[in-house]
Amino acid sequence: NYMNTAAVAGSYNGHCTAAAQTAPALWSVTYGSDIKITVNQAATGGSISCSPTNFVYDGTAKTPCTATVTGAGLSTSVPVTYSGNVHAGTATASFSYAGNGTYAPASGSTTFTITPNSTTTTVTCNPISLVETGQPLTPCTATVTATDGLNISGIPVYSNNVAPGTATASYTYPGDADHLGSR
Repeated sequence: NYMNTAAVAGSYNGHCTAAAQTAPALWSVTYGSDIKITVNQAATGGSISCSPTNFVYDGTAKTPCTATVTGAGLSTSVPVTYSGNVHAGTATASFSYAGNGTYAPASGSTTFTITPNSTTTTVTCNPISLVETGQPLTPCTATVTATDGLNISGIPVYSNNVAPGTATASYTYPGDADHLGSR
């Protein structure tokens, strides 16, 4: 009597001495004086979802996804692995379920986005009023900051900073893979 045997994939042979029973959905049964029962792996499916699906770069790894594998009598969470989930760009989240004697393997993946962080450029001049010397005057500094801790200094570009009048100091940060430019 194989009806009380755990449903592990494989084929089993024996001799039937009892009246036929309805076999579970995963079994195929050949009747006669001898019986062969074949147990197939249950089909599995999986899903992976991420919430949220869009982040701003902040220098930390993003892990917003969960994955679940389901099948007949199966519903279990499985680990998610990530690639490209720190820097700005498209990150990938995936799962892989190896299966076992009862359930077939399953896998899947999805993507989410990490956008570059915005920056702020500040030009500070000290003092703001100088006496003309006939030489270029460069009393300013430039700083670029972002919410992720970016804090860099730059050298401003000057115009009209030799003769008397109003001089201008400016700085343009071109940005990088993780940060937008600013001026």
